[in-house]
Amino acid sequence: MELWRSIPLPVEQANMANTDYIIAFDETGTPSLKNLSIFSKINSHQFTLSGVIFDKTTINNIAEKIITLKKSFWENGEYKNHRVLFHSRYMRKKEGPFNPKIIENTKFNTSLKNTLSDLPFEISSSSIDKLTHKLKYARPRPVYNLAMEFILERLTYRLNWLNSSGIIVLESRGIKEDKELLLQMVSILENGNKYVNNKDFNCIKGIYFNNKWTSDRHKSYWPLEIADIVSYSIHQHVLNKDSPLYEIINKKIIGYPHVDGRGLKKFP
Repeated sequence: MELWRSIPLPVEQANMANTDYIIAFDETGTPSLKNLSIFSKINSHQFTLSGVIFDKTTINNIAEKIITLKKSFWENGEYKNHRVLFHSRYMRKKEGPFNPKIIENTKFNTSLKNTLSDLPFEISSSSIDKLTHKLKYARPRPVYNLAMEFILERLTYRLNWLNSSGIIVLESRGIKEDKELLLQMVSILENGNKYVNNKDFNCIKGIYFNNKWTSDRHKSYWPLEIADIVSYSIHQHVLNKDSPLYEIINKKIIGYPHVDGRGLKKFP
């Protein structure tokens, strides 16, 4: 059995010669159904999980553009001796390196939008209305697992249509949490589901876990940063809230301009 199926491994241990695409995942919101009711804040009703699909042949070019963007606003692309991390929470709250005393946010947002527009990637995303899910089903399925299964189905359709393969990279949450998620995902791949058989899932060649920074924080794993930005933007869109980047991101969702039910799965 391949080691990645039983132990959470960093992406450095992936067999990159054996894959065509790298798919970075990130989520917005919490998947918990606890204490959720019609009286809960509307923001807490939604959970969004997104996978951003990068062609391996474009990786070096994309990395260069991300570094160029960071270096154009921060010396050597660093803040307090750490590589600047594009994190949607800090960006919207204008904290840390995004403090208005450090950079001109309007100019940065325009540059970020232009850079994302130029980058070649595709998106598969799933957004679940947790309250409706909880009220509709006597035994609602775990939200994260459900969102992940929706995306794995669509990734499989896409990769097999392209006659290609891919690896998945998720942000590491801790050894226990990573292993639990890995086993759940591997179960889907090995057993299939009612829509995709296990052989069709063979296009997924590995699942890996990484922090967004390297241990010395002088480098970052930019695919996870882009996934963070993408997921938050789609989440805001589903909540019918303004998202200045969604116009750009929407065009990269699989199936554009008809993304609903294809690259963007809304449930229930």
